[in-house]
Amino acid sequence: MKADNREESSREVWDREYRRQPRLWKGPACSPFLPRGESVLELGCGGGKTLKALLDEGREVVAIDFSSAAVKSCATAAGTCGQLHLLVAKAERLPFSDSSFRTVVASHIIGHLLADERRLVAAEAYRVLAPGGILHVQEFSCQDLRAKRGRKVEEGTVTKGTGVRTHFFEEEELKQLFTAFEARRIYRIESTKNYGGEDVLRSEIVAEFRRPVE
Repeated sequence: MKADNREESSREVWDREYRRQPRLWKGPACSPFLPRGESVLELGCGGGKTLKALLDEGREVVAIDFSSAAVKSCATAAGTCGQLHLLVAKAERLPFSDSSFRTVVASHIIGHLLADERRLVAAEAYRVLAPGGILHVQEFSCQDLRAKRGRKVEEGTVTKGTGVRTHFFEEEELKQLFTAFEARRIYRIESTKNYGGEDVLRSEIVAEFRRPVE
């Protein structure tokens, strides 16, 4: 599939997902640690869980998503919040100058991309972060119950019946993706959930990377 067709197909999947959601901002924020102080760039605001948590703490947030439906829904839910700036944009091609932010949050966005797209996001995150700036990442681990469910499209990547694509990471794989950064901490969050009378594992990787001071 050509890159432009692939992008359009993925956009249609996410637009459909966000249009059918009955309500936004349900559940806890995706990230267990939230940045303090400076304004924040969120890559892939999606349904707005992390975005809401950032706004609730009084952060000024610049949030992007390549789904116009997601951005529209988040804008409607946020109302006239002066601390929020929403844009339709791709994380692989950020419309910001070099070293524009001290903090970037990427919660469950990188895992929805293919390998070549993930590398582009890593490079863009590095570019827009100021030296010493922090990148927060959260993605599903390969130990998660859904890691082998779906149609395989790449190693470690599956597509569900909805068309949503998800990559499941190893810790070392995530470190290698952000090898230009300093890895400050990386760990798993795991919990057991009961689905249909069966206990299954939910597993996520949380990481904090720092752009080196040059």
